[in-house]
Amino acid sequence: MKTLRLFLFLYLLTPAFGIQAQSNCIASFTQSTNGATVTVNNTSLGNYTQAYWNFGDNSNWYAATSNPFNHVYSNVGTYWITLGLGDSLCAYCCDSIGHSTNITSVCSADFTTVDSVGYIFFINTSTLGNSGVYYWDFGDNNSSTQQYPSNAYSAIGTYQVCLIAYDPLQGFCDSTCHNITVTNVSGITENSNSFSSLNIAPNPCDENVNISFTMTQEGNVQISVFDIVGRVVSDFGKEHYASGKQIKQIDTQGILPGTYFVQINLGGQIQNCKMIVTHKQ
Repeated sequence: MKTLRLFLFLYLLTPAFGIQAQSNCIASFTQSTNGATVTVNNTSLGNYTQAYWNFGDNSNWYAATSNPFNHVYSNVGTYWITLGLGDSLCAYCCDSIGHSTNITSVCSADFTTVDSVGYIFFINTSTLGNSGVYYWDFGDNNSSTQQYPSNAYSAIGTYQVCLIAYDPLQGFCDSTCHNITVTNVSGITENSNSFSSLNIAPNPCDENVNISFTMTQEGNVQISVFDIVGRVVSDFGKEHYASGKQIKQIDTQGILPGTYFVQINLGGQIQNCKMIVTHKQ
């Protein structure tokens, strides 16, 4: 009886002193790892106002603004991932839970695409960057080993594009596949036997840039510059080139700073190379 009276006494005093009972909640989450990227999914139950993640590689708490939530690690190792449920003042005052994750490689393969009327540019976002070696399968029997390739599909449809990333010693690091839908057909192909070794220097460039390539036979070559959404920003027309190594110098002062793709086209045979423009102040 005394215990019951004490409980009732404290219950009645709670509103007067501004003491609020914490809402019930149960923290839980699932996780998956792809290379250096861990994807966590908040599956918590109950009443809480905010959720926070801590990935064990620093002291920061990240607000769970999206579900699922991705985090990229910069080093290999074993990390403790914590999910905290609380409010704007406390990251884990309602409940928290943690699981470990093992990052065995900081290599992560991934890409996005830009469709320019059926001609698909592939934007390589792999963590290896310029130091990596890449193999692309475009899903239409075409492939490439360029870092930033492109492909012209001959038929409308959905294709599974796969990217395999290798480290500088050409050891396997990671792979990924995405389905892309082609709604336009350009009527040209990516494979080329008439020229090779497309290169841009200096890159990044400030004013003049040299575009070099090797012709295996003479022909009329058209050189164009595209932005990352597939729009033509510069077109230098067609010029006749003899066989052998060629160098074309272009002026980029009329091009805004940013990332672009230089395209050389010989009768529908096409190669592309990324160009970064940075104008010094």
